[in-house]
Amino acid sequence: MIEIFRGSTELADAVNKLLLIGFYLINFGYAAFALSTSHNVDDVTSMIERLSLKVGGIILILGFMHFFNLFVLFRLRRKAKEHRFPIVNAE
Repeated sequence: MIEIFRGSTELADAVNKLLLIGFYLINFGYAAFALSTSHNVDDVTSMIERLSLKVGGIILILGFMHFFNLFVLFRLRRKAKEHRFPIVNAE
């Protein structure tokens, strides 16, 4: 993040905190939404099966979101490096 914002650690930390809070809000909101069910659960086995499917789906979506975020950050980092001018030593 520091490379993307050209050495501005304060800006990189602020953006990192905003991304982290947004990621948590999306994760908790989706988990609360996905874990609700309208089906009747008759026994422990069906409860465990339904819960494992729901939790597995949440984990897969979180994994995709994480890798998408990494992809975007690496693309931004590469673009920031391409537009950076070489540093000339003043010796």
